[in-house]
Formats: sequence, structure tokens, C-alpha cells
Amino acid sequence: MISLEKSKKHSRLNKFSYIYIEKEALLYPLTAEILTRFPKSKIIEIDRYQEIFNRSKQNWRESKEVQKLILAVKKDKFLHTKSDVIQGGANDRFFYTTPILNCTFDCDYCFLQGMYNSPHAVIFVNVEDFFLAATAELKNGPMILSPSYETDLLGFEGIAPITREWLGFAKEHPNLSLEIRTKSSAYRSIDDIKPIPNVILAWTISPDDIAKKYEKGTSSTKARIEALNAALHDGWQVRLCIDPILAVHNWEEVYAEFFKELSSQIPLTKLYDIWVGTFRMNESFLKKIQNSRSDSDILYYPFTKDKREPNVAMYPHEVRSKAIKLAHDIFLDSGVLKDKIVGWE
Repeated sequence: MISLEKSKKHSRLNKFSYIYIEKEALLYPLTAEILTRFPKSKIIEIDRYQEIFNRSKQNWRESKEVQKLILAVKKDKFLHTKSDVIQGGANDRFFYTTPILNCTFDCDYCFLQGMYNSPHAVIFVNVEDFFLAATAELKNGPMILSPSYETDLLGFEGIAPITREWLGFAKEHPNLSLEIRTKSSAYRSIDDIKPIPNVILAWTISPDDIAKKYEKGTSSTKARIEALNAALHDGWQVRLCIDPILAVHNWEEVYAEFFKELSSQIPLTKLYDIWVGTFRMNESFLKKIQNSRSDSDILYYPFTKDKREPNVAMYPHEVRSKAIKLAHDIFLDSGVLKDKIVGWE
């Protein structure tokens, strides 16, 4: 595997004053690696991570303010098949995996608020078992894999250097297509690694005002663009994601200006591709979030549903199609090839 030394230089020690550790997890090298970064945190041993993570009647918003770290050993279900609300899920050999549950960031539109009772971050320290599961599935043919669906893996790199472990695994398995998607600027934590042909580094980038208001804790728009450009310069395959487009006040003007700004700040024609999507969420997750918070206007849009996806809340078709067309038109004018723009309503 690729050396951990680079990641050690970028620890984030200002979070997680309490760390819960499964007794079994104490035996794993990654646990020791993580604990060196939190010398002042209070360590509490537990039998199962669910004792903390699945507690009933947790207040997500209050708990997020004092987010805890949980180190655990995952026992099963290392790979998950595609879902209708996952971008890229149209491919029959698309999988996602969950080396970490939850995120250090706090985006208003994050589905994890409705999926889990707890915002605490769970890191599964038995990384090799994830690799064994992926290796077994690869025997059935090439596959696409996302390890950052229920977290921002690169955003955690200063805490748990799992991204570089997955990069090392991808290098050894060329029939695996790996996407690492992030809203962080933490490319510097892996910039010592030479580009790997079957890996795509993907940055989700939003207009600056939207990022500041709705994507709390994430790297700034400017910092994300700088990180993306650095990876592109180093020779990585880089994907630009504008997802979700949010129907805020004057959203068409906001995003039109943003798309044009991107064309002057990023060499768009050198990107692997550009993915554009609009807000969508499992309806039950959205209702759970709405019942627990009233502080974010974007969660109370008059959403609709599609007959093809009756359990998914989304913008009306007119809004979705208008958003995708807006992006297509401006990026095409910037010289991006049509087949490099992937619209996802």
C-alpha cells in the first residue's frame, strides 16, 4: 500500500473530544494511527458501535455540534449495489462501500440527516476486509466503486488516511474504476501519489454564496477549485460535479454566472467529464429532516415525485430540465464536448 507519511502532516485535531472504541477495534493498526492524532481526547471503550450510534431520541442538530468519533470493526455488507438516488447508479456494475459513516461537514441538504439517528462519525478500522470484499466482487467482472457515498473520504484524510489506502488498492486492480468525490481542499494530503489511470478524483463545487450558506464546514469554493486544478495539473483524471443545483432565489442567474466563472477558473476541456444534478432525496429521509429542523429554506421547497421513482422527492420536471439545459448550454459554449457533460435530474 501507499505510504501514510503524507497524510500524517495534515491532521485535524480540533474535533472529536470524545472517541468511542470497540474493544475489538483496539487491535487494529488504523486505530493506533488515528489515536496519535487526538492525544487529548477522552477514550471510552465499548462493545458495539451501535450502542452510541443507534441510540434513540438523539437530537441530530445538537449532537452535530459536539460530534463524536467512533472506531469500529465492520462485520458484513461491505459492498452495496446501486440506488436510484446515486449518481452513476445506471451502470449495472456500480457499487458503493462505507468505510466511514457520516461526515465532518454539515450540508443542509445532506440525506444522512434523515438516514441515521446519529451524526457521530463511525470509522471502520478493518480496511483490509473491505478490500477482500472488493477483490471477490471483481472476480465477477470490472466494476465501478464509490467509497465516499456516505462520507467525504478525502475530507477525513487528516484523521484516517483511508483514501490513500483505496488508491493503493485501485493501483493493484486495474479492472476497478474508483471515484473519490469530495467537497474538501485536502488534495495536498495525497498529492505525493502519482496519478492512477483507473481513478477519478471528483470535486463537488457550488457557487460561493450557496457554499457558505448551505455547506457548512466545507472548504471554500475557491479552495476547492484550487485543489481541483492542482490535481488536474498533476495528471489525474478529474471530474467536476455541480450537484445538487439548488432552486434558491434567482437560481438561474446565480448558476449561469457561476458556470461562466468556472470556465475562466478551470480548464474545462481538460476535465474527464462534468456531472450536473439537481436536488433529490428519499422522501422518508426528507420528512424526517423536516420534522427535526426548520432553519433551512431549501428543505421546504414544494417538491414533487416522478412515477418512475415514487419514493424520491425532487424538483418539478420543468425546474430539473431547465437546470440541466442551462449547464449544458454554457459548458458547450466553453468548448466542452457534449458527451463530456452528464446531466442527472
